[in-house]
Amino acid sequence: MLTNSCYSFVDATRVVHVASVHEYVAAEKTFKTVAGSGGLSAAANEVEAAYAWSWARSIWGDVVGWWVLQLRPG
Repeated sequence: MLTNSCYSFVDATRVVHVASVHEYVAAEKTFKTVAGSGGLSAAANEVEAAYAWSWARSIWGDVVGWWVLQLRPG
């Protein structure tokens, strides 16, 4: 199983997301989306902006180092 989440800022403070879950289908030698696993934001919102910044700081911290974790939006 794999999960995928994509956050997109629609302005400086609000975000929307798209998410899905995928499973490997050996007979087809590929990943396929799990039926009913997809999701998306009902509307752009500030709560998901906080999630997006947390995700970004985590990834950046892994890639370029601890100092990035000190970054704050705005």
